[in-house]
Amino acid sequence: MRTVFLCLALLFSVHVSLWAQTEVSIQFVPCWKDGQVITANQIIADSSIDSLQLNTMRFYLHKVELTFEGKQVWAPNNEHFLVDVMDDKRASVQLILPEHLKYDELSFVVGVDSALQVNGAHSGVLDAMEGMYWTWQSGYIHWKLEAEAKIGGNRETITWHVGGYRQPFNTLRRVSLPAVSGRTTMKIGIDVFSLLAAKQTDIDYTIMSPTKHAMDLADQFQNAFRWLAD
Repeated sequence: MRTVFLCLALLFSVHVSLWAQTEVSIQFVPCWKDGQVITANQIIADSSIDSLQLNTMRFYLHKVELTFEGKQVWAPNNEHFLVDVMDDKRASVQLILPEHLKYDELSFVVGVDSALQVNGAHSGVLDAMEGMYWTWQSGYIHWKLEAEAKIGGNRETITWHVGGYRQPFNTLRRVSLPAVSGRTTMKIGIDVFSLLAAKQTDIDYTIMSPTKHAMDLADQFQNAFRWLAD
């Protein structure tokens, strides 16, 4: 009887360990150059720009993946998240992972899955009331940045609403970052400076439809993500 009891206890502990989970929070914050976090209503002054006040930065992400040595080890259903870095309540994404999962890279796609876009607006975070949807023809805004700036003595209102899922203006981009497993909190910065400082021959401060400039900005946004110290 004692042997049977020990065997059952062992099987139960193995079963529990196989199903044990842990929550990991990925926090997104806007930052400037060397990782200085930008807060709401803060005015940034810099030698490369007279001033900047960031008002809005929101983006969709989906197809989150964790990989280890190039092989996928975890991925949720094709769930979409709407991140608002200026709102503490919506600036984080929560992942429920198997306990002790080993991975060395985190990746995700910025934007809304093309397969969903052909069916118009959806519910939840994809509801058109979120202000991230153009029309059935243009689809969703994948990410938006709105700011007031003074550059070279000129006052500029920056309105970048970047979207597009049809060729030749498909602005969906996958972001990949090296990651350390075992952490319950990850902080990812989005470097606003890199978006403004990118060399563009004829920069357009107002983008509200799929265009060549939107494609360029999508490339720059893809490269603006970086880890920040907790």
